[in-house]
This record gives sequence, C-alpha cells and structure tokens, in this order.
Amino acid sequence: MSHRVTLSINQKDASVTSVVEAEIPDNEWDILQSFHQFSQEIMSTKFVQEGMPSSLRIKATNDGQYLFKAQLPNWDDVIIFLHYLRPIYLQNEAANFHTACNIIARRPANDQLRSMIDVQKDLYSGKLLQTAVRISIDGTVVNSDDVLSKWLNSYEYHRDPDKRRFIDTINQMLPLDASKVLFIQLLAEKVKAITSIASLTAVILGITNNADMPPPSL
Repeated sequence: MSHRVTLSINQKDASVTSVVEAEIPDNEWDILQSFHQFSQEIMSTKFVQEGMPSSLRIKATNDGQYLFKAQLPNWDDVIIFLHYLRPIYLQNEAANFHTACNIIARRPANDQLRSMIDVQKDLYSGKLLQTAVRISIDGTVVNSDDVLSKWLNSYEYHRDPDKRRFIDTINQMLPLDASKVLFIQLLAEKVKAITSIASLTAVILGITNNADMPPPSL
C-alpha cells in the first residue's frame, strides 16, 4: 500500500505555483513519521529551547601563545539533547536525516524541491558553516562533520579508543572545552536543517499545510 501526496510549491520570488504528486510506500511513510516524531523530541529539549548557548574567545599573547575562554551550557542538558539526536544522527538508524531527505527528494519529481533539500544537506553537514568560519589544526578542519563524528564516538555515543586518541591529539593544541564550542556550532547547524526538513515532512504527512524552509543565513 502507498500514500498519495499532493504538494504545492511556490517558486522563489514569483507567483508561479507547481503542483507535485507523489506515491510514498508504507515503509517510507513510516520512516517519515518516525523522523518527524524524533525531530519534535529534539526541538523540545531544554538545550534547543534555550538556543544551544555557547561562546569562545581566543586571545593571542605577546609570546605567540593563545588563550582560550569557552563558555558552555549545562552539560547534562547537552547529553539529553544528544540522546534525542541519536535516531536522526546515527547512519544505522532507519529514520536518520539523510534517509528522510532522500525519500522526499526521490518521490516527488521536482527539481526545486531537490535543490531545497540539497541546501539543507549542506547545512546539516557543516559545509555552509565552513564558508564563514574554518578552523584547522595541522591540516585537520576541527569544525567539520568528520571531527564532530569522531568526538561523539569517542566521548558521547561510544568510547572508541582510536577516535579518542585522535581527539586528544587535537586537544593538545585546542582545549576540549574550546572544541566543544565548535561542536555545538555544528550541532546547531544540524538542528536548523532538521527543523526545515521536519517542517516539510509535516506537510507531506498532512500535519500542517505549509512548510517553512528559509534559506540558511550566515
């Protein structure tokens, strides 16, 4: 069995509206429902509700050294957030972010919709953030999705010793608390993308009539 969906897509800066129809199989429908539920749980966490606060100040000293001053939120709030993020973040989860995006991009045959989803994927991956801020240590971009993944799998989700050694090597030059601020920035980008895709799934599932997917601003 499948679910027939009709979407009206307004062209950017124009009065033209495209009507797109799609057939979504039961198994993919269930995935979108799960994704939407998980996204709402993420948005309701205290950490997200408070704006995912953090800050980092870097000051150069006269002897060529750097001083780092990081301000972090209550880490228990972050841990709760990361718990709710798991089913959307981890690749082996059925309703992860990329699976939901791929279903939406594949079923309705609409180039504008696919383009909107591609932008959200770039936001989610941290690529758009790196166009504004890029911090590297010995050739490794610290504020990248790859390093974020290694941190999560060495400190938060798992205790992978190899990834832990990699993160500890970075922390010899950039203190862990400073790195955490960068990781929170990346996580905030993911939340923006999740929010946009969840807004779209709400329309597809018939929960709301309009999706709010503003272009990301840096």
